[in-house]
Amino acid sequence: MDEATIPEPEVTQNGAGTKSEVDPAAGEHPAIEYYYPFHSSVAAYNRQKGLTEGKDYKVWAKEGFDLQEAVRAIDRPIVEIGGPSEEGYYFLDSLALPSRPHITNIALPHEMPDSAHLVEELVDGRNLPYDDGSLGVVLAQAMNHTELGRESINTAEGNDIFSKALEELNAVAVGSLKPEDAVNSLRIKIYLEIRRALQNGGLLISTGRDRDIKALEKMGFELVGYMQDYIDPSESYGGDHGVFYEFVMRKIE
Repeated sequence: MDEATIPEPEVTQNGAGTKSEVDPAAGEHPAIEYYYPFHSSVAAYNRQKGLTEGKDYKVWAKEGFDLQEAVRAIDRPIVEIGGPSEEGYYFLDSLALPSRPHITNIALPHEMPDSAHLVEELVDGRNLPYDDGSLGVVLAQAMNHTELGRESINTAEGNDIFSKALEELNAVAVGSLKPEDAVNSLRIKIYLEIRRALQNGGLLISTGRDRDIKALEKMGFELVGYMQDYIDPSESYGGDHGVFYEFVMRKIE
């Protein structure tokens, strides 16, 4: 695979980056810090409802793991697949990034006309145009389970493929199916590409259920942090509700 060069965009005035405070007398050059362009809707909801960490939702990190320190130690590109996410990321709120996330999508998200311009490259998550081990952090919010469009899922054939995709994800999670043998699960195919493109010790920040976490653990990742949330059926969109996670996985092999 040919090496793909990810350009480093200039700092803009819309929250993409700010200079950190450095004492000029120390002779240091000020570092540029970047922030994800959208705040976390989950964090905002928790504040609005007065929810309490530890009681209404849970945040956990592996002992000794600090996300800010881990991100600062990474000197390879940060890439988002299927972005941008207007819902933001819980773990990226106020998190200083060493480089601006390179936002990609398989197509321009016309359903988000105000943010489609943030897409910098058209990329298929099943075939990332990046060398093995060349990425430091990958962001991926709420990935689809299949390659079908919304209209196709609502057919008998689409429902069958969707069910098979979930079965494959669950099978990988329990170790009864090799990830490489998945046929219908789009998530497994993308997880495989993310694993290939991430450096050892690189991070994946994504969302899903416990089956996603367990599947990734079977694919050479370790869980180093999560925010566990519960979506009430009365406030869910599209009928999807229950326990969800935003999780941080670290590639270990």
